[in-house]
Amino acid sequence: MSQAELAWKPIDQIKPQVKNCPDLGAIASEFAQAKAEALNQLESLKTLKGLQQKTLIGHCDIIEQATKRTQIPDTTVKYFLSRENDHRGTGFDQWVALLKPLATERAFRSYCLHLFREAYRQRLSELGITDNDQIIRDAAWVAEHLASERPEHTLILVDEFQDTDRHQWSMLDQLYPDTPTRLMMMVGDPKQAIYRFRGADTAFYHQVVRSLPETSRWNLDTVYRSTETLVEGLNSVFDSAHPVGQSLRYHPLTCGRPEDTPPLVLDHQELTGFQWIEALTPERVVQLSASLLSKGRQGTCQINGQPVLENDLCILVQSRATAAKIKHMVNATDCPFTTKTKPVCLHTEFPETWFPF
Repeated sequence: MSQAELAWKPIDQIKPQVKNCPDLGAIASEFAQAKAEALNQLESLKTLKGLQQKTLIGHCDIIEQATKRTQIPDTTVKYFLSRENDHRGTGFDQWVALLKPLATERAFRSYCLHLFREAYRQRLSELGITDNDQIIRDAAWVAEHLASERPEHTLILVDEFQDTDRHQWSMLDQLYPDTPTRLMMMVGDPKQAIYRFRGADTAFYHQVVRSLPETSRWNLDTVYRSTETLVEGLNSVFDSAHPVGQSLRYHPLTCGRPEDTPPLVLDHQELTGFQWIEALTPERVVQLSASLLSKGRQGTCQINGQPVLENDLCILVQSRATAAKIKHMVNATDCPFTTKTKPVCLHTEFPETWFPF
């Protein structure tokens, strides 16, 4: 059940592809062998920088006492996994491997998922229904086996291409093979990928993009529906100097209509991009918001020449709990908020202490 989300991935992506139940007795022997090899690296672990000896030995002792992976507590798992990248290529790797499924366990997982898929398909067949993913897979199979009956469209536009999964792409590629008289235009933004749960993934998106010649790639780099302040802020967040910018292959954007909404003016200075404030607690959020509104009433905090008002603020946080704390503090104080100012829960990859305004 802990791996249930894997059951919805396209079956050909499950590695390894095992359709027969492996010898489950091998799980314990594999773990014991891997643990013995890791113990041989224990002394080398003690020489690694940044590891407190007492804590390290304590977690290693816990793993040594375990007879199977599932007996290792979460605290020990988090200890090693959180330091995996810092010590990659050392004996630390073998201890990390103990916390992840070994060969037989991976094979058993694959076997179970195959059983699940078959039972699922059989049940759908009994009910005389199907699901969306199966429709796409069936369509891809039909497209692959078409001969001279393929459609003759000469211009194909695929929007939201970042959410295209492998089966959808297979269908399109079979229906519309590359010819000099046909143009297929694909538009996508990996930052907007939201269909990972049903098989789409940005790695596949980039794989298709890289398969195209440079002369067939263009970047939409002008934004007409956001302010210059926001565009500059996003450019700094997704800069290629940061890992997230590198993984997304981000290209800097420009604002198409910077004159529409001038930047925020605070104490007679225009603020460009995001203004980052560290260690921003719910208490500080309320204080900062109250300060901005106060400066708005004084005329020193303005947007487009007008004082900042309550309905100009939108507070973005990572959890409902944080939003609830902010709301509670607003209700318990004389902060000049109205019902138009609402903390909004927004899950992001950035630390909760960062607050862009």
